Amino acid sequence: MEQSVEITNWVAKAKLGDSDAFSELYRSAYKLVYMTCLGHLRNPEDAEDTTQEVFITVYNKLASL
Repeated sequence: MEQSVEITNWVAKAKLGDSDAFSELYRSAYKLVYMTCLGHLRNPEDAEDTTQEVFITVYNKLASL
């Protein structure tokens, strides 16, 4: 299955309250989000904090995805 289709499915399931789907979404996107943050911030601790904030925001905004 193509990754974008998988992500779409995980988002749809997470919107319905499936915590395993959100975990899969997190697992699949974590490295990309972290590396993007690290590239911009150039500080591992700040990148980790920002990555966490990104996923908190995604979780809180699932209904609008």
